[in-house]
Amino acid sequence: MAGVVSTLAGTGVIGHSDGPGAQAQFNSPFGVAVDGEGNVYVGDQSNHRIRKVAPDGTVSTLAGTGAAGHSDSPGAQAQFNCPRGVVVDGEGNVYVADYYNHRIRKLVGFAVAGAMLPAAAAGPGRPFTVRLAALERRVIAAATAADRTTAVHTAAVAEAEAALEQAQAAQAAAVREARDRHAAACAALAEVEAEADGFRSRVAREGLAGLDELGAYEVLQLLGVAGVTLGTLRAQEIGGAVLPDLTEADMQGVLGLTRLGDRRRLAVALRRLAQGQGFPPPATARHQQPGALAWDVAQAAQWLVEEGFGELAAVFTAQAVDGECLLLLRAEDLAGLGVATVGQRSRLTRQLEALTKLTYAGQVVRGQGKGVAGGAVLPVAEVLAAVLEENEELQQRMAELRAEAAADRAVDVPPQFFCPILQDLMQDPVMAMDGHTYERAAITTWFRRSARSPMTNLEIPPTLVPNHAIRQQIAALASPKRRPPAVGGGSRY
Repeated sequence: MAGVVSTLAGTGVIGHSDGPGAQAQFNSPFGVAVDGEGNVYVGDQSNHRIRKVAPDGTVSTLAGTGAAGHSDSPGAQAQFNCPRGVVVDGEGNVYVADYYNHRIRKLVGFAVAGAMLPAAAAGPGRPFTVRLAALERRVIAAATAADRTTAVHTAAVAEAEAALEQAQAAQAAAVREARDRHAAACAALAEVEAEADGFRSRVAREGLAGLDELGAYEVLQLLGVAGVTLGTLRAQEIGGAVLPDLTEADMQGVLGLTRLGDRRRLAVALRRLAQGQGFPPPATARHQQPGALAWDVAQAAQWLVEEGFGELAAVFTAQAVDGECLLLLRAEDLAGLGVATVGQRSRLTRQLEALTKLTYAGQVVRGQGKGVAGGAVLPVAEVLAAVLEENEELQQRMAELRAEAAADRAVDVPPQFFCPILQDLMQDPVMAMDGHTYERAAITTWFRRSARSPMTNLEIPPTLVPNHAIRQQIAALASPKRRPPAVGGGSRY
């Protein structure tokens, strides 16, 4: 009702108490202001606090500790000294005239934006023109604050979108750069691989003789000799022509190959390259080579255990002796491999000789329940079968040999007269580059399938020289004068 005075909050007794308006206490309240929601802010000067009266009459302390002093801090820790005048701006900030501190204090964000009036200006007892002007200013201030907030938020959104676009552009550029680097790396790799393939082909075609120290270094790297440097090869004047002449002492002292198996495999590979037979096949393809014993180091050690030489397995393993190296061991190697006695050396030598013969005959069958080669038969037997299958002349010769086998058994024939491949008396003996003599048709057909010697398992060129001495001795053996009489007194010749 107009003109009626009422108490908004306070008991009328000096003190300090927050709570419902009728129970709240003040001490010399002075200035007041009202925000846009009807909250009343009071400068409670003798309590040295700023109080707030909500629209429902609830009183709370907005800021101040109650002790006179000065401290700019969060509301509950701030200090005032007789705060009096209070006003609220359009952005929700509360301004206080701190009387005995001689300062104007600002409380940020405590009020509702849009209130710019002292309490007296908004009351219903004022003329409506005054109240209208005040409310118009209040609306304008609220709209301005809203526009300002919208502008700030719009700018923030635009800035965030620009930053996102920039980040996306940077990410796309980084991805393109990474892809370009990957493509360049792949192109460089392909170029070097093509160079390496060309080098391999050239060495396989032309051999080692034309290589300088750099070429020799490349060959050793491709063969897995990683410990030698180009400077060492140049200091020792080791070019391609020198590589096949390296002794095992050279390999150990200059190339750093401390393991017997590595030295022996390198010697075989260099000999193969020197003869123009190309780089050795990878380990996974060695089992396809006739006469090859494709055991790794562990399988070779297992063979030693199974043959009763288990005490040597650790030394053989440390020296990287695999199946290929096992067949290339010489008598002088055995002492360095832990063979301590003459008897042990003799037994191991016999076992190695037997293993070599079985390997070249395609009969190594280990792994039948406990062996080391997985039960696989080396393919030499298949090559021998192919030799007969592809050569009708050889088939006819074999038939003749079988027909004469009984009579030949009665003659004391030296073993060198028999072809190591066919195991029968030779008719056209030729000598291969491994120093062994073979039946021409058998060894010619053999070389169509393999570049290795049937007897030494080393790579050799397919050069054949007629062995006239053996031919003459066989002819003399076949003479009727040398033949024993046939049953019944007749002669088969």
